[in-house]
Amino acid sequence: MLKDQQVPREIREIPRPATIRIGETITLDSTENAFVENIGTKEDAVLKFHIPNGIQRPKGEKGDKEDRGPIGLQGFPGEISISEVITIDGTETTI
Repeated sequence: MLKDQQVPREIREIPRPATIRIGETITLDSTENAFVENIGTKEDAVLKFHIPNGIQRPKGEKGDKEDRGPIGLQGFPGEISISEVITIDGTETTI
């Protein structure tokens, strides 16, 4: 275990844990390199991201249209019902 004198002074004087927050994200030209900038302090970092825009490539050729596969089986028909709520003497009844 290190004695207090062996611990560097800058470590002994840190009053609390450091924090990291994410700041703004900037879009750069596609020819520029990405980088991250700390716009906060060493103790309370705020990271500002600089990210290049993607390069727009030409649209590729459309692929050949293939034949459709077989049609699947017909599903079971659903139930359709109509109901009405009537109130007689304050009691609701569904018919």
